[in-house]
Amino acid sequence: MNRIEIQEGGFPLRAEDILLLQENLFEIQRHLTALVNHQPCILKGMHITQSGNAITCQSGILYVNEEIFLVPGATFTYNPDQSLYLVPHTSMIDNRIYADGQEHACQQIRIYIYQYTSTPPVQSLALNQLKRLSDLVHQSVKGFLIEDFALNKQVNLSYQAGFTAANQSQSATILYNDYGNIMITAQFNASQSNGVLFVMPQDLRPPQDIVTSFFNGTTNGILVLKANGQALVYNASLSATNYITFQFKKNFEPTIFYNIAVQNTGPNSN
Repeated sequence: MNRIEIQEGGFPLRAEDILLLQENLFEIQRHLTALVNHQPCILKGMHITQSGNAITCQSGILYVNEEIFLVPGATFTYNPDQSLYLVPHTSMIDNRIYADGQEHACQQIRIYIYQYTSTPPVQSLALNQLKRLSDLVHQSVKGFLIEDFALNKQVNLSYQAGFTAANQSQSATILYNDYGNIMITAQFNASQSNGVLFVMPQDLRPPQDIVTSFFNGTTNGILVLKANGQALVYNASLSATNYITFQFKKNFEPTIFYNIAVQNTGPNSN
């Protein structure tokens, strides 16, 4: 953030100095706008409590349309037909004499105030539809992670001899992302029960062989994804369509240790 250095000796204040301070504030607000995706939100305070028929609205800070507004507190009497709204309010203060001799108020006080009414005021915000900044940031981060970890890249792989496509894609499909999450889908017909179905690209191959199953129309066949890229199938159906849907993490740890509890039940158990 840019700053103005003021030294002793009579600082020569200029109009552009004030503009610089304003621009710093606007820059913060523009970043906030991107963070909350242009949605009005509560930055601080503005909690609502009710005790009997007394409604207390806490003061706070509100963000609307790339600007930050103070919201004074207020109290109301409960009415089931009314709702709380936030309404923009402007007033002018600090009258000064200009060089031409005219007097003008020079400070514009722009805030939002609570209104409790049955009809939405003009340009109002319904309080029950506002979210807090913390909630919007959480949603934004969550949305980013969901989008970031989506399988948003695709590779189509040709079937090897002995196997043909059983759907319109004419190939096996690998969906993946930059975090090593990989999904393989395939629908194929076979003229041989066993063989290399396709070969995986170098950068998507597992660090060691993976063994899983696929549906061959009536029972399970065996799919082996080898570290050399070959996708081997065993017991593929020669008369029905074979289906593969398999997801795995590319960068898994090759060695897995299991702690298995052993219960001794024999007569000579120690």
